[in-house]
Amino acid sequence: MNRQIAPLPCSQATPSRCFLSRSRPIGRPAAFFLTLALLLAIPAAAEEKGTPPDPHTKNAKNTAPVPSIEPAAKAALDRMGDFLKGLTEYALHSETYTDDVCEGGAKIQFGGSIDVFRRGNGRIRFDIRKDGLDDQQYFYDGKTLTVWVKAKNLYGSMPVPSDPEEMVEVTRSRGLTVPLDSLLREAVRKELLTDVLDGVVVGTGMVAGAECDHLAFHQKDVDWQLWVEKGSRPLPRKLVITTLGRRKEPQHLEVLTWDLAPRFDEKTFAFTPPEGAEMMTIAAPEAPAAKPASKAKKAAK
Repeated sequence: MNRQIAPLPCSQATPSRCFLSRSRPIGRPAAFFLTLALLLAIPAAAEEKGTPPDPHTKNAKNTAPVPSIEPAAKAALDRMGDFLKGLTEYALHSETYTDDVCEGGAKIQFGGSIDVFRRGNGRIRFDIRKDGLDDQQYFYDGKTLTVWVKAKNLYGSMPVPSDPEEMVEVTRSRGLTVPLDSLLREAVRKELLTDVLDGVVVGTGMVAGAECDHLAFHQKDVDWQLWVEKGSRPLPRKLVITTLGRRKEPQHLEVLTWDLAPRFDEKTFAFTPPEGAEMMTIAAPEAPAAKPASKAKKAAK
């Protein structure tokens, strides 16, 4: 029997992108969010005589929402992206907390962690833990990606391109998700603001002793907040994603700790199957069922 490894669902750490609109500075974040809630709750008020129109309202002359992003918020993301682009060796630990809303309405939070070890473009390892799921480790040596599930003594390998970005695309096609890929890659490419409607600098916040710029963004279905370390290391230190439109508005939280001077040896990135380990096929996502010819023709008309 050909057994398969079912990939562990990993955090994308990328907001579906995000929120906020204010017309004047507000001293406290609580007042700021209250003002936002009022603006979202009574959009019709913007149409009253003498009231400036909401830039996000669609009309005959304005067919798409006009983004309102503070220059300081964009500048903070740009600094972060430029800094991340220059990183080729690091160790990253992320503590994750994800809400799950049960059928009965209860909101349950599950924890987890992601450890990323990277040396240049040819050595990457991920250690992934999530409550209620088997731990998994990914080993990438520039040619092959290996997934190891210790609890079941199973592992699977697949050839992948030597370019990390191409490697990510191949793994996605096989149902595997590289942890934190979207956040880090889009930050480097300066694509985090795609589809964002509003963005502001809320103020200064502390994350694990590091002083950070607290940023908040809004898009159609998601609010997200990002804390970027101030000073010479503009690293992402905390991320909160809130899914809008869903019951209880579940959140995903990540707190990131960086080591920019890690000490690695080859054993960190090498996988040697232990005695008795069984090699499995990495499961590929199922293709959608083909439509009957008659229905396919009707759909094409």
